[in-house]
Amino acid sequence: MKLQIFQDKVSPRRYLTLLKQKRVIPFLLMFAAFLLAYVLWPVMVLSITSEEGTVLLLPIDKEEEFSMIYTHSVEKTDVEDVFMMNQQKEMVLIRTEYESFGAGLPTESYGDFRKVGKRYINDGINEVIDSFNLRVGRVANHRIRDSKGNTIELIQHFEAGDSARIEIKKVSRFETWQY
Repeated sequence: MKLQIFQDKVSPRRYLTLLKQKRVIPFLLMFAAFLLAYVLWPVMVLSITSEEGTVLLLPIDKEEEFSMIYTHSVEKTDVEDVFMMNQQKEMVLIRTEYESFGAGLPTESYGDFRKVGKRYINDGINEVIDSFNLRVGRVANHRIRDSKGNTIELIQHFEAGDSARIEIKKVSRFETWQY
């Protein structure tokens, strides 16, 4: 009796399909690896937290300005503290803008002090700030303005009187999608 070895004959069409699949699988694996790296890659954010945990994460870029705006309780005019993230990834207060003098508003110049229209601008402060805390208020109407001009009212995310901590952090891109 003769031994017959079974050979699977593959048609040319099936062979091309298998080759395509062999190319697709490595491509899909590479795509999945790049996607995973993108999602887990760290980004710098402006982190706004309450006593219970993170409330907002706003992506920021180096040397792009963002602001904390609030209404002065006595003068009833807006005060804008303008910050940026420097090359060392630290938060830096670069200037303060306001419309009138009153209790708690700066009277000293930290650099270039000028009046533009109805606004006083105290520029060149350049003070590194690790973080700052504030009590969110209805009268103060605390707002964050990002580098694109989008404004977020903190009272929509906190109760009046709640403590908010603002700082720069490094988080994964995935974490930013949760907020």
